[in-house]
Amino acid sequence: MERSPTRPANLALVQEFDLPFQSQRYGTVPDSAWKMRKLGQHWATFDTLNATIGQGFMLVSPLQLAVMAARIASGRHPSLTMMRNTPQPPLRYRPEHLAIVREGMNLVVNGAGTAVRSKLHSKGCRWPGRPAPHRFAKSKEPSGAVRRPPKFRDHGLFICFAPVEQPRYAAAVVIEHGLGGGASSASRH
Repeated sequence: MERSPTRPANLALVQEFDLPFQSQRYGTVPDSAWKMRKLGQHWATFDTLNATIGQGFMLVSPLQLAVMAARIASGRHPSLTMMRNTPQPPLRYRPEHLAIVREGMNLVVNGAGTAVRSKLHSKGCRWPGRPAPHRFAKSKEPSGAVRRPPKFRDHGLFICFAPVEQPRYAAAVVIEHGLGGGASSASRH
């Protein structure tokens, strides 16, 4: 049996927030115990690969994704309220590891990555991001194919923060049936 990935140090993916939204739900970050409990199946290597890139049984909301982007950007647990000058506790990740993730997100948009179409052409403002499709497996057409019936096309997801040097804003964009993160949710076209 393959071991499941280590649970994240709460980057908001399994967190429910104290906000007045009725539709808010907690997320699922699957592991071997979850898969056995829910499906009666052992964890496999492909489950680790899917979970690592945020696909497979992973389930998160746009709010959870935006908070995760804010935590990556700041290295802290930012508050969802407008309480300025309140120190927020740091994440349990080493700063140099978060710096690698931030630079990777920067290169995805501002380098030669999969979201270069979303690059801002404004002087002095760069935003790093990460596009991702949410895959559907209910069609025989290739993943993301335009020929799929619209209700079975992949969703487009994109998370970002800005500006890259001193982040102040974080966001998550979801385009239902938008075919992919770089193709729809991160694109300005």
